Amino acid sequence: MTLPRIAFLGPGAIAAEHARAFRQLGCPLAAVMGPDAEAAAQFAKRHAVARSTDTVADIVDADDVDAVVVASPSGEHAGQALAALRGGKHVLCEIPLGLSLAEVTAAAEAAGDRIAMACHTQRYLPVVSALRARVVAGEFEPISMSITSAIYRRSNVGWTGERRDWADDIIWHHTTHAVDTSLWLLDDGIESVQALAGPADRETGRPLDLALALRTRTGRLATIAMSYNAIRPVSEVSVFGRSETARISNWQPSHAAASEPNDLLGKAAFAQAQAFLSAIAQRPGSWPSFRDVLPTYRVIQQVYDQIRQESSPA
Repeated sequence: MTLPRIAFLGPGAIAAEHARAFRQLGCPLAAVMGPDAEAAAQFAKRHAVARSTDTVADIVDADDVDAVVVASPSGEHAGQALAALRGGKHVLCEIPLGLSLAEVTAAAEAAGDRIAMACHTQRYLPVVSALRARVVAGEFEPISMSITSAIYRRSNVGWTGERRDWADDIIWHHTTHAVDTSLWLLDDGIESVQALAGPADRETGRPLDLALALRTRTGRLATIAMSYNAIRPVSEVSVFGRSETARISNWQPSHAAASEPNDLLGKAAFAQAQAFLSAIAQRPGSWPSFRDVLPTYRVIQQVYDQIRQESSPA
């Protein structure tokens, strides 16, 4: 198989994880785009990318690119994914796929015969994929679960500690991760969604705390607590089964020795890149297409609508 030539829209921290994964897999890294030409050029130098540009069209319409990783700010994802698909490229798009269900649906419908894969990366964390395999095999029957996910986002500083020029969104970004993991592990569709938000942040105008309750069609429950107010990160998942409880702390089994979070992310990014290449090569295997993850975005749209209605003046 001839490996696809990979390009990146966005030269940030998560694009660097993707670049390392695809380089390890032997893919040619063809190009990177960033609105700051100097930042894009520096990314290209660090990650051995052939060329850099500050124009999206130089990527999506290019003859030297087969597949595009969309790793730009969240508000750009849907439009850039659509542009890449219309340019005949395979697409691996970071979470969230869009900032509305309508955006995500439009991108899903545009895929045609191209691979349009969602970076719902928590599915590829080893402990999550192992538990999912047990659920699918009937070895673990989930009844309910809880997720607590908390990081510090009172200012526009990303997980690498560098300040960004765009504001993160607890609903469309990190809550999408949590909802997708819940649906993935409960293995059921959602029937009911209830959401509450804390006060809006003075800098971004967006809530920094969120509480969700989800009920599936068969009565399974998921409770999700999200916060951007954590001085130290917190990540705890408990899945309560018929005969045992699975506990995941910092994306590891609760009994496991601690690992560096970046190492776990690197492993997940590598497995995700492998799945993307397998999908392009039409090898057997499962991977989350844009269409496959629409149920997650239907829940997120409900959450967004409930929070907006709650915060609107009577």
